[in-house]
Amino acid sequence: MRYIGATIFLGFLSFINLILAISMNLVRTHLWTALRTASNMTGVYSDVNPHLVNIELVFWLIFIFSAVGAIAWYILGSHREEYEEYR
Repeated sequence: MRYIGATIFLGFLSFINLILAISMNLVRTHLWTALRTASNMTGVYSDVNPHLVNIELVFWLIFIFSAVGAIAWYILGSHREEYEEYR
């Protein structure tokens, strides 16, 4: 019965993670467009663009690692009661 609750919690956590990634991606896209436009108008686009690409990579890695961490937590937690004893 405990596994059912953990499975529901994993699904809920994954759903919240997906919703956050989608909604924050929309905000990030608008912000990046404004920053790229402003940097292009001021002539510093080549200096700003690599930083924006790196920040975008970190943005997506946060959500990917969050999903992987939730799955790893579920897998490792499911074996908590099934440990082996060595005597």
